[in-house]
Amino acid sequence: MKRAGLIAALVITGLTGRAATSQAQPALNPPAEAPAAANPLADWGRLTPEQQKQAVKAMTEQWLRGSMTHLGYTDHATQDAVVLYAQQTEQALEPVRARHRQVAQALLGNTLPDHDIQAMLTDLRASIDQFHADRKQAMVDLDTRIHFTQKPRLDAMLSMLGLTRDETASIGGVTGGTLASLAAGWAPPPPAAPAQAAPDH
Repeated sequence: MKRAGLIAALVITGLTGRAATSQAQPALNPPAEAPAAANPLADWGRLTPEQQKQAVKAMTEQWLRGSMTHLGYTDHATQDAVVLYAQQTEQALEPVRARHRQVAQALLGNTLPDHDIQAMLTDLRASIDQFHADRKQAMVDLDTRIHFTQKPRLDAMLSMLGLTRDETASIGGVTGGTLASLAAGWAPPPPAAPAQAAPDH
């Protein structure tokens, strides 16, 4: 895909369950001579959930590699390590997303008692804490392999994508939280239209 920007990777992480943001991020473009690739979204509606998952995985890998190439990190060892780390991070987030959807759907239905909502929220927060603990160790392992903390551009890219830090998620605010919740299945009903005054006779 010609000049596929790093911004596209930021968007796709939001679509797969991360907190989205309303702030535009600076695009980092891979070399223009990169060969064009088929668009896996062309027949999105016809894909099975598993095929959609694989399409997102392929696009994410393409954008990661393109962005690293643009930043000058072209060696296979570095790119392979980052792609594997990203894939493992996505896998580790699956139980967190499942609990997030559970809470969102409970709010949407709005029929469960408070103690059930509280229990689900407690489980969600515990799963987030566990994810961060696991990610911290995974970051240490990745740094041992490719020394990304000594490479400012790579460190910044991983951070902006939410793979090592949460800077991008932290600027989302209410808009970002709303978009992330919509992606998770929480779509509150629209407010009721104001009552109109009866016409004078």
